[in-house]
Order: sequence, then C-alpha cells, then structure tokens
Amino acid sequence: MEYLGGVIRNIYILTVLLLSIIYPRECLIQHDPDERPVRPEKDTFSISPSGHFYIHYDTTGNATPDLSDFDENGVPDFVDEVGMIADSAHYVLVEQMGYNEEPYDGEGGYDIYIMSYGAGVYGYTYHEGNGISYIQIDNDYVGFNSMFNLTPIQIMQVSIAHEYSHGIQFGYRYNISGNTYFYEMSAM
Repeated sequence: MEYLGGVIRNIYILTVLLLSIIYPRECLIQHDPDERPVRPEKDTFSISPSGHFYIHYDTTGNATPDLSDFDENGVPDFVDEVGMIADSAHYVLVEQMGYNEEPYDGEGGYDIYIMSYGAGVYGYTYHEGNGISYIQIDNDYVGFNSMFNLTPIQIMQVSIAHEYSHGIQFGYRYNISGNTYFYEMSAM
C-alpha cells in the first residue's frame, strides 16, 4: 500500500489546515457520560486493507454511497477509498507523527459510518466516553463549494483525516468542554 509521505504529506497537511481555517465548523459531538449513544445501523461493512478500520454503509436508501465496483473485489470503490485513506491517516498520525492510537471500543476496528448529509457537512466525530469514539462521513460530498477546486473524493479524504484526528484527540482528553476551537484547529 502506498502511503502519503514527504512533500505530498506536507501539501496534504497544509491543505487540511487551510480548509479548517477557511471553513471553520464544529464536528465534535460529546454525549452524556451516563448514556452510550446508539450507533447507526447499516446494511453491511468492509474492513480497511490494514484491518484497523471497519467501514459501515448501506446498499439501499439515501445514505448509499456510489456502489460502482470497477476492480470487482465485491466492495464499492468509494468504500475501498475510505479504507485506504483512513489507513493512510492512521499511518501518518500514529506511525510517522507518534500520536497514540485511539482507545479501543472492544468491537473490531475503529468504526467509520457512511451517512447522507447535506452540502457543507463534512462529518462528525462522536465521543462515547472514556476516549472511545467513532466517525461519520458523507456518502458523496456532492454540492460542496470548494474554493480549492477539490473533487468530492478529495473532500472525503480531507474529512476522514480530520475526523480521525479527533478520534485520537479524544484518547488524550475526552472532556473537551470550552476547548472545541483548539480541537478543531489542531485536528489534521
């Protein structure tokens, strides 16, 4: 698997930082510690190439990603791309930059749920308590006004890296009250 590195990694990080500054948003959701949130129910899931991420998605309905499977591996290409990008973000953040992995929830890998959001919603990181989290991303990123002329796939790539950064942040400190601006600006 080819990972982001060198100059490409630096351009990638700079792009994420610029997008965070230009399009500030709050994508951290912290639930009441006394109640565990109900995770979305999806039709099926795929495991990323490294085995670290479980990507949950629907095969019918309005939250369905593009189901094209040009490589005929039985997994939609969009879902394959989500897994590869998540693996790359993990590699850069944990292996290259030295951050701790996100806390383990005891059920497979780190969970990514593909949802249907309107234009302008990149995704969310949901904190369940004790640093455990999962992320939700959009199923197509269509209709986004990107001043950087990014494609929907490129917006998805930036969103996964950013949201996964929050998952790692929750592992360090899961009570973020009053510090959301810092967490948003420091997420990759």
